[in-house]
Amino acid sequence: MARAALPAAQSPQGVGQGLPGRALFALLRGKVVTAVMITAMRRFFVGTWAGRLLVGASFLAFLGLGGTFVGMGGLGGDMGAPDAVIKVGKAAITAPELGQAIVRQVNYMRNQGAPLSALGAPAMRVQLANSALRQLILGLEVRRVAKGAGFLLGDGAIREAVMAMPEFKGADGRFDPARMNALLERSHLSHADLVKETSTAMLMGSIMAGMEDSATLPESLVAPVLRHYGLRVVVELARLPQQAPASVPAPAEGELERLYDNHKDDFRRPEYRHARIVIMTKETVGKTITVPEKTLRAIYDERKRDYNVPTTRSLALVNFPASDGQAANDLARAWRAKSATSAALNGAGLEGFARPYKGAVPVVLDDARQEDLPDAQLAQQLFKAPVGQVVGPVKTAAGWSVFRASHAAPPHVVTFEQARPKILDEVRTAQAEPALREHVAALQEAVASSTALDKVPADIGAVAASGEIDHEGRMEDGHIAPLPGSAALRRAIVRQIFSQGPGQPPAVIITPGGEAFAVLVDATTPSAPRSFEQARPAVLEAWQRQGQRHAQNERATALYLLARQGRLRQGASTMPASVGTYKAGVVFSRLARPPYPARVVEAAMALPVGHATMIEDDGAYWVLRATARPAMEAVDEEALRARLVARLNAGLHEDLLETLGLGYTREKPPTHFNPALFASTSRAALGQAGLPPAP
Repeated sequence: MARAALPAAQSPQGVGQGLPGRALFALLRGKVVTAVMITAMRRFFVGTWAGRLLVGASFLAFLGLGGTFVGMGGLGGDMGAPDAVIKVGKAAITAPELGQAIVRQVNYMRNQGAPLSALGAPAMRVQLANSALRQLILGLEVRRVAKGAGFLLGDGAIREAVMAMPEFKGADGRFDPARMNALLERSHLSHADLVKETSTAMLMGSIMAGMEDSATLPESLVAPVLRHYGLRVVVELARLPQQAPASVPAPAEGELERLYDNHKDDFRRPEYRHARIVIMTKETVGKTITVPEKTLRAIYDERKRDYNVPTTRSLALVNFPASDGQAANDLARAWRAKSATSAALNGAGLEGFARPYKGAVPVVLDDARQEDLPDAQLAQQLFKAPVGQVVGPVKTAAGWSVFRASHAAPPHVVTFEQARPKILDEVRTAQAEPALREHVAALQEAVASSTALDKVPADIGAVAASGEIDHEGRMEDGHIAPLPGSAALRRAIVRQIFSQGPGQPPAVIITPGGEAFAVLVDATTPSAPRSFEQARPAVLEAWQRQGQRHAQNERATALYLLARQGRLRQGASTMPASVGTYKAGVVFSRLARPPYPARVVEAAMALPVGHATMIEDDGAYWVLRATARPAMEAVDEEALRARLVARLNAGLHEDLLETLGLGYTREKPPTHFNPALFASTSRAALGQAGLPPAP
């Protein structure tokens, strides 16, 4: 059964946040690991109330309809329905049922933080639609098999199961119909859907009774995974960027000419293309959004506390019960003496200072307001005391207090007129993404009727630009063209300019991030050789870069030789910060990987203690030496083992379910599939769910 490979950049950072149990189990069996986005779809069914309704019916057969995991929806309509997408026995799945299932699936993924760029990708669009249909089919298969096996469910049993769901219970622990209805509404489910899906889950549970409990993984499979994820390596490392300030000897003219002759293609004048561009981003669309003045004023009023700040003070207090007045006096004397000879006490310093005194309770308040302090009498004294002076003990409602004000800030008021631009930007930013999706359609219509990109309305949030650039997006003067939008958008525009033929009609292209653009290439200047005199500045720059890189390579090699002798720290101690950096005690672990390039991490994890290596990656030379491979603490190892076993067993149980479902669908395969209706329903549902049109 084929599955998409997990990209290297998305490798697990830890067992708790990385691969699910099934994917870990797949590693042991040599399977390809499931993609991260599809993993999120699986978590819908094991981590949410709606998913648990169908946990028994999930992860079953691979039906040949494409896709891997599951969606949600009703459980079939009349076989003779004219809008039937597919049929299973005497039941049919209708287009409205499929559409609702797709919308629910997309909404869940977006609520979990899945970006539109991922959900809108062609492969993911197919996956969302196919998996939704697949789960609807499996629901029908389960009910068919259960009926044939004689499993019957009464209304009372279903009602008890629904009322027992913890997500439907109120604060008092009792079933709350209002809470249930709210959750159903947010999930686009009716009461009938809930009843059908609950009954399906219960039927599947009956069919699967005893199978999961009898299947467990042997220690021979658990131990290698535990060793893999439990490995930790402590490393000292030095990083030397390839381009760093270095004194490069001035080259002779003959050396520059030789560099030019050996690399003439590197110094050619690049091909330039002149293009007209129309760009639409969240920022450009946001500027067209009109926000009513009353909305801005209402937001300002809600934040008045932030915009109207009275006098504030940063305070350090030590409070005592009424019975510990002597301890308060002793602390006050010691604090005054300490303040006269050292810096102010705050945070952990104050806590440590107060610890020896009986009944002492240290408190640190930053930017405190007098009105927020519970003891009005004490608050008055706190705000009258001279800044920097230890005061007390003073009598309070709760006992005694010794305090010191370290800083006082005057009142500060931000008027509505001053706050308005920032509030307006916030509102526009919040509304920009849905507005962008709406405006893209208007841009497509405008571009379709404007072969020269000269009829795009100014009020839809698109901006126009034109100019001549090379394949790196640079203008003739060497500077990057100032196009709006993200770096990814600019790269996409440049790629399109150099892949689109001159005079070819423009078309709107939507990026994975939802941004849109269209280009019209109206002139091309071919690449041409430059004479040495014309290219001399670029040749000199290349010479200097080579010299800097060579110098850094020599420095890194010298450090590597010292690292092999265990003297990396000594060698790096004389290295200027502008040349490189050194760190000791860096812990590399598969549970908490440091923020270093993947090749650096791989090299560090493979190093035996006392061994060193040197690699080139991410524009730098890296010298690493392993200093220790500490074993996991027994408590941590046991916790990791428990998590691994739970996930691995979950994957095994899912395989059992998948195998069982495969048998069901072979016994009674779906029939009368309507691909045209499936495609049109999928497109409409994905658009309704907010995904941009397919490219």
